[in-house]
Amino acid sequence: MAILHDWNYWYRDFPQFIPRPEYQEKMQRLRRSDEIIVLTGMRRSGKSTLLKQEMEDLARNHDKTQLLYINFEDPRFPPAMDTSILDQILATYRENINPDKEVYLFLDEVQNVQSWEKWVVTAYELQKARIYLTGSSSALLSGEIASSISGRYLKIDVYPLTFQEYLLFHDISCTSITEYTTNRTMINRLFTGYLT
Repeated sequence: MAILHDWNYWYRDFPQFIPRPEYQEKMQRLRRSDEIIVLTGMRRSGKSTLLKQEMEDLARNHDKTQLLYINFEDPRFPPAMDTSILDQILATYRENINPDKEVYLFLDEVQNVQSWEKWVVTAYELQKARIYLTGSSSALLSGEIASSISGRYLKIDVYPLTFQEYLLFHDISCTSITEYTTNRTMINRLFTGYLT
């Protein structure tokens, strides 16, 4: 239970992250479908942060206790995990936090759980939760796995920050040659930082 409390925001504020509107808008659109939402991409591209931003957005209209986030890279989890850990987590959460309301389940780096795809498909089909998954493209959606959840998921490929996003993070807009000319020195300096 301690791991769940550490990773979730049931009784505390969400951390502040710089928004990535393009991805957030995609997630808001896909959320209406009731399909499994899968975020894939290379390490450190922002998948976990986007999940937390989605949770914060959902918390505007839902009780925060309806949101369950699990990071399977937490070293407190056993090294060889199978679907029994998912059953145990969901049962513990239902018993202690949310016994009867709808659940939004966020499984971060789920590929660390052996046979996760069978558990996810069952949870999806039995409507145990609205499910979000993250993981690397190669591990998460390899041929056999992709076919087992095929037709049940919508995928968002997450990429590292673009230079345009990096500029927005520094409160600089550069959508035209005029804006570039006006901010050329600062943009060139930021480009060096972006490459680094």
